[in-house]
Amino acid sequence: MDSAGLRLFYAETGAGLPVLWHTGGCGDATMWQRAGYVQGPPGYRHILFDHRGHGRSQAPEGTAGHHMSCYVADVVAVLDDAGSSAPQ
Repeated sequence: MDSAGLRLFYAETGAGLPVLWHTGGCGDATMWQRAGYVQGPPGYRHILFDHRGHGRSQAPEGTAGHHMSCYVADVVAVLDDAGSSAPQ
């Protein structure tokens, strides 16, 4: 999927209410699986997101692409793409 021109990666597993797993910095989505978090709470749709510049997501050029507003926009874009955004 795309967010402001960057290719971002996420994967989904499970069914139920959506939970977005985001590292908030270092690492990628696989860390949640390796640590057992995804297997722990059943009854949820787990959205495993690779933060921009990590894992299978594209890195922005320059520091402007690492502004907090970009990270927030990425999360919203992933939730929109996954069909998990709150209704307006």
